[in-house]
Amino acid sequence: MAPNPRRNNPDCQRRPLRQAGVLFLFYARDGHMHLPFIERPRYDGPHSGQIALPGGKREVGDPDLAATAVRETGEEIGVPGSCIQVLGQLTPVYIPNSHYMVTPSVGLMSAVPAFRPDPAEVKAVLECPLALLSDPACRKREIWNIGNLDVDVPFFHVGGHRIWGATAMMLAELLEVIRRTEAEAG
Repeated sequence: MAPNPRRNNPDCQRRPLRQAGVLFLFYARDGHMHLPFIERPRYDGPHSGQIALPGGKREVGDPDLAATAVRETGEEIGVPGSCIQVLGQLTPVYIPNSHYMVTPSVGLMSAVPAFRPDPAEVKAVLECPLALLSDPACRKREIWNIGNLDVDVPFFHVGGHRIWGATAMMLAELLEVIRRTEAEAG
């Protein structure tokens, strides 16, 4: 799901990277697993209006990037960290336009969250069923003009929204891990 020409960006080795953590938060609703994504508000910045995972930059008091992801999830969508069980982490992804290395964590809640989005950071919370995200029909590709460059962009088309870029790369890895785990379990 990495859009060309994003792969193997040498920028990530030239200067110290800023660190961030995001969270895939699993919970069951009506007997089906769901994940929340956030729609960012419109602003003058590189991630304006995008669909993303809850998360953000690491702060001095964060013991690790999983803690960053849990703290930021609480700040952005109002889910208490004490209700989240962190299960593990996925591969970090470099974000060229903000020079962040973002580490996705995977967490689980035993109850359906009562989302309370911070309007300064979140326009809307999108609750996506895992089955929908896993459906190959929601994977699309288009040529987008980004920074005066035509880019072949793979994305997930879910409920009228496009999940693309780093979020799509992380989601693709998560879905592949789930697929392999289910295949091994038989």
